[in-house]
Amino acid sequence: MLALCKVQVTDVHFSGQLRYDIDLDRDGDTLLSHKLICGPLNAARVSTLPAFDPTLNPVVLYAEGGIFNFGTVRLITNGNDRPSLQTDIRDETGTIRPDSRLLIFPQ
Repeated sequence: MLALCKVQVTDVHFSGQLRYDIDLDRDGDTLLSHKLICGPLNAARVSTLPAFDPTLNPVVLYAEGGIFNFGTVRLITNGNDRPSLQTDIRDETGTIRPDSRLLIFPQ
């Protein structure tokens, strides 16, 4: 299994965390992909979320509209443990939005 993470800074006026488990050639070797969508921080607040394109079967882990937002991405290392990637969505005060934190471990 190959894993990757994509950070998308956008002008879509909502925030989200999506996961894709993709096996286009159906050989059982999947690509696990995460997408962090955030921004812009100062755009008009839009509470209606779009329908996500179903082509790659996205799993919506978190989605929220109606807030000014930005995302953070951190590489976490804990001594001898494998490093992990931590992402979250924060509001205009810098507060982490409920259920927006995602911790991704290497495969």
